[in-house]
Amino acid sequence: MAKLLRVHPNTVRNWTNKGMLRTYRLGSRGDRRFALDDVLEFLNGREESAEGQSGASDSNQAGKAEKPEDSV
Repeated sequence: MAKLLRVHPNTVRNWTNKGMLRTYRLGSRGDRRFALDDVLEFLNGREESAEGQSGASDSNQAGKAEKPEDSV
């Protein structure tokens, strides 16, 4: 899963421990397994939050560009 998402395995472990990504535990070692629907839902949620963050940074950059003009 970590290779697929291009993150460190500890990152995936943290996401599951925090309840951000649903997992199923199997066997005596407690190996993690993921349902495709759960992974897609997780990815869609992360895309939406990334879009919200990029929109906020765009508006902040626009505000920064206007300030020097206002003071001239």
